[in-house]
Amino acid sequence: MANQTTGSRRPARTQRIAVAAAVVAALSTGVLAPATQAKPASVAVHREQQSPASVLRYWTPERMRAARPLEVSPPRTLANGRSKQPPAGKPTATTRTAGPKISLPRDGTGLRRPVGGGLHPSWYGLELPWQIQSYGYAGSIGPVGRIWFMKPGGGWYVCSGTLVSANVVLTAAHCVRDGSTGSWYGRWVFVPAQYGYGYPYGTFTGRNAAVYSTWSSYPYNQVAGTDGEGYFPMDYAFIALNRNSAGHNAGDYVGAFPILMNAPKGNIYHLGYPVEGMWAGGCSSTTCWPWHCRADVQRYDLYAGGNWDEGMSCFDSGGSSGGPWFEYWNCRWYVVSVQSHMGIVHSDANGHRYGLSFYGAYMNNSVGSLFAYASRL
Repeated sequence: MANQTTGSRRPARTQRIAVAAAVVAALSTGVLAPATQAKPASVAVHREQQSPASVLRYWTPERMRAARPLEVSPPRTLANGRSKQPPAGKPTATTRTAGPKISLPRDGTGLRRPVGGGLHPSWYGLELPWQIQSYGYAGSIGPVGRIWFMKPGGGWYVCSGTLVSANVVLTAAHCVRDGSTGSWYGRWVFVPAQYGYGYPYGTFTGRNAAVYSTWSSYPYNQVAGTDGEGYFPMDYAFIALNRNSAGHNAGDYVGAFPILMNAPKGNIYHLGYPVEGMWAGGCSSTTCWPWHCRADVQRYDLYAGGNWDEGMSCFDSGGSSGGPWFEYWNCRWYVVSVQSHMGIVHSDANGHRYGLSFYGAYMNNSVGSLFAYASRL
């Protein structure tokens, strides 16, 4: 692991300038959502207790290979949002700087690499009322990567995430804090742009994590539709990263994507790293390929407390949690949500669960306030 942190590839000077310009522009023009120097109300922060060197030593290849996804897939009991849509808000971006370009797979494309066991025949055409344009393995996108972490008392887990600034990763709250008990996880590491073998830009350790307390607070984490797993409209979190041993931020190498708050209903391109079931054979500690889904937002759900989540058709599984939902708006790509939990769930003969639809938080101005605070941690 030690030689993976040195950042053997020197970041392009233009990338460093772009990242710095994005931060300066955001802070000077007020593009960031309004925030004060004080911690926003109801924000919870966890500071990593271990040193970066200790965290890197902890994540041996054996532990990374043994990491599994968290199980978050409660039954969908809400009916009040099927035909509704969140109140129209002004779409607002966290920065004016565009993220990297995304090359979409053609509509109807399927698997690009074989998945262990292949697709079960019953999957074909099983989108039911949900409609999907494409799914399958896809090319890597620099700021998107994998996150490893551990739970108190042991257990190694993996999620997906996206750089939204030079040193801040956006992921799901359930990859940071238990939605039922409020217990924090820790020893986060982020590997950007993994595609196949190895870690092309090294490994970056987490310094702090920030979520809204509402995610794991009673009564919100017990309202209808949550099954006690957490308050899904707030299932997003930010992890502030340390620089690597060469003194560089992750974003210096791969850039970052802006977040779009109050996004209009549109076409979503999701990218993540599933590791469960039929994907397990192609995703280990040093080998993993990104998987995509592309579909329109097809459903919104209103939860107690006045917050929403949104749903799309996606053939995916555990490990992709926290992976970005991208939307193309005003000639740029933005992150508008992250993979949260399954809707329509299928289990195969081996007990592995797969999702045919997935949900993510509808990100309003609250995400901007949390991001602004997390950026200063």
